[in-house]
Amino acid sequence: MDRLSLELLETILSCPVLSDRDVLNFSSTCHYFREIVQTSRVIWKQRFYNKWPNLPKDLGCPDWYFDELKYFHSLKTRVLDELKLMHESFFKDLNMLYSNGMKWKVLSYEKERSNCYIRTLLLDVINTKEAINSIVAVPFNTPGNLTLQFSARFILRLLNEHYLKNTWDKFKRLPSQEQTLEKIAIFFAQWFHLDIQDVDNHVAKRLNDIANLVKVRLRSTNPKHPIFTSEVCEWRKKLEKHQWGPENCHEVISTIREVLYSHLGLQGNYSWHPSPEFSFINKVLERRIGLPIVLAVIYESVARRLGVVVEPINYPNHFLLKFQLNQTFYIDTCNGCFIDGVTPCFHQIPVFGETQYSAATTDEIVRRMANNLKFAIGHGDVTERIIHLRLLNRLVTFVGFPLDGDMVTELLPYYTVPENHNRKRTTYLKYAVGMIMIDENSATKCVICDWKGPTHRNNKQPKYLVVFENGVTKFVLQDGITPTTDPGNLQSVEQVGLCFSHFFKNHFVPNEQMENLFPSDAQVRHRFYHEMQLRNYRP
Repeated sequence: MDRLSLELLETILSCPVLSDRDVLNFSSTCHYFREIVQTSRVIWKQRFYNKWPNLPKDLGCPDWYFDELKYFHSLKTRVLDELKLMHESFFKDLNMLYSNGMKWKVLSYEKERSNCYIRTLLLDVINTKEAINSIVAVPFNTPGNLTLQFSARFILRLLNEHYLKNTWDKFKRLPSQEQTLEKIAIFFAQWFHLDIQDVDNHVAKRLNDIANLVKVRLRSTNPKHPIFTSEVCEWRKKLEKHQWGPENCHEVISTIREVLYSHLGLQGNYSWHPSPEFSFINKVLERRIGLPIVLAVIYESVARRLGVVVEPINYPNHFLLKFQLNQTFYIDTCNGCFIDGVTPCFHQIPVFGETQYSAATTDEIVRRMANNLKFAIGHGDVTERIIHLRLLNRLVTFVGFPLDGDMVTELLPYYTVPENHNRKRTTYLKYAVGMIMIDENSATKCVICDWKGPTHRNNKQPKYLVVFENGVTKFVLQDGITPTTDPGNLQSVEQVGLCFSHFFKNHFVPNEQMENLFPSDAQVRHRFYHEMQLRNYRP
């Protein structure tokens, strides 16, 4: 090894397959390697950008990459310790869920890049898929612990909300010429996703790629188009006028339609299946199907990058684009066609005639997007409805987005935890905390997270507080539930992470706090597990 050139050693030690700990362990083998590892700027610079390849440009570059990574790892220990302390405190008092946010905001601004590092650490915790194979509770910091992931997810959302609220305040102060549709659509998508930086990078890169595809196609049909000899003016702002002549603009628009709708297969959501994902620009670019308003954002963003102006039209029950040359054209964003009477998408649009529709304002677009989300969440998949409702509720509350009608508040309970005292089981109790059940009334799966014994002698049927797959929490009677072993989608329910550390074979294992509240329930769960093992035994 000591005969290898310095350049080759630095290349090997910069490889992302090796962890930072691996590199430091290698440096402890001899003085020569120790000197290389501790003084090489190449190794630690490369390792730094392996972790953060899309570091925001406004954060600049560290003075010394080794020290920066050293700080990152010290921050990791502090973040995990803070998550544990936070969970222990708000398990006793749910008001601590939000009051702990200020401490995290202070920590995230400790250094210039602290916020970025904390987000990376929290996302690593959330995205860990390691299975835990233990019938008893595991330490809080165990990778894959549902309670750890619940805490990390909650704090990341608080940090995101704080960041995005500041982002929106800055956006509203921008001149109207800089308030592009693209920025609005990205903001909505970021609010409902955990990795907000990934949303921004993904959307910008994808739109740039589409604009380049249009140029490639345009070069094959008209290599003398002026777009290849002149630079497109500042497209990050709304364009005041077309950069090309009428004929060249028509060529660009026709090529955009061909690339978006024929080559990439972009289309409107024709099926009656409301889903919030049809409103998120990153998901629409990925799945290539979305609401007309989001398709309009994509179309306008690509056209703006190519020097052509199209304006959003907030048409009733639809969303269009206006393209003006010597005459006015209206574009159906579901298929990219010019509208000359009737469009096949959703409904019939009357002939426009001499009617001129003005471009939609920022507030109109925001209201339209917010109401689309309200409808989609209220009528969409119940599995994630609780999470999306909470996020929409906070979006309306903190950012002040206007909604038509009343805010959707049904099925919007707060997180619930058992009363903070030890429970004594009675002979009437058949089931235990952590057991998976089927509710006979709704035929849906749920998990027990609390129970109440009979209140008097004549009432011998206990009640169980259960969490359903859609996140709803309620009390059910003992005779109305039966045990099962399949967790279904329960592992993705946030309330489950608040109370349980992991799933094991046929039940959820309570975390340390729940174990202390229900110490006798472990025997019931273990007996249920061993009975299952005996039923499945094949001699």
